[in-house]
Amino acid sequence: MRRWWAAQRAQEQRVERAAGRLNVAERFNVAERFNVAARHVLFRDEARLRRGARGVTTAPLRSKCATLGPMAAQDGDEPFDIFDRTGKPLGVRKARRLVHRDGDWHRSVHVWVVLERESDGRRSDAEPWVLFQQRSPDKDTWPGAFEVAVSGHYRAGEDLAEALREAEEEIGLPLAPGDVIRLGTRRIVDDHAPGIVDRELQDVLLATTRRALAAFRPDPDEVTALLALPLHAALRLVRGEVPSVTGLMRQAPDERGAVKIAPRDVRLDEFVAARDGYYERALDTIRRRAAGVAPALWTLG
Repeated sequence: MRRWWAAQRAQEQRVERAAGRLNVAERFNVAERFNVAARHVLFRDEARLRRGARGVTTAPLRSKCATLGPMAAQDGDEPFDIFDRTGKPLGVRKARRLVHRDGDWHRSVHVWVVLERESDGRRSDAEPWVLFQQRSPDKDTWPGAFEVAVSGHYRAGEDLAEALREAEEEIGLPLAPGDVIRLGTRRIVDDHAPGIVDRELQDVLLATTRRALAAFRPDPDEVTALLALPLHAALRLVRGEVPSVTGLMRQAPDERGAVKIAPRDVRLDEFVAARDGYYERALDTIRRRAAGVAPALWTLG
């Protein structure tokens, strides 16, 4: 699996080198010379291209890449290690689609991200803000719903350092094991979607950052938007004390590369369902840590 990803990265680097020798309007042709990984590279660099090429439109780039068809928000053949309910490895590897079909236990990682600055970038001396992502509409589970800022699976053979790649892939936030604090562990079964039984052993982690909301770089194939909520408002929402709260939403850049941030009212039913009290447990742990308390690790499920 690592060899496959190394080959993918080598291919992306060839795309980058080839694209670097072209003007913006020509770069869309790269997508026909390489596989669809080219589109990921080109779209990832699109804002930079706009800044560096005055008067050159990137519309042909989007138009041409769109002809490749929609990219899947996940790889159904991605291999997972299989575990029993207690977390004991069973020595079996299966493709993602088969794991979700058969309801096998597998590992995943959730990273809660707290903004140490206000969402507009100013230093915050008040309460922290908590970051959430809006899932891509192409996800096989909970499409379009809000959830924890970073969520992803351990691929077969991966450790935590490798699994934390999800943070950079999904929202553009590089993280290493030393950058996160473990909050607890969650065991969850989600069978709301027809034909999918998702049994996850989730490592629940916390990361803090001084980045402003506009500085994040969500992957449009994975994440539709980012939402920041004041911590206490988020707690009131998940406890059912209020029907909705107001946060700030970061939308994808427009055609000029400008990032739009605007107020957004959000309801609890717009989030991935968590009937085990997960959101309240995690947010309350974050609140206590912000107050200088070090709560014990917890287990849900």
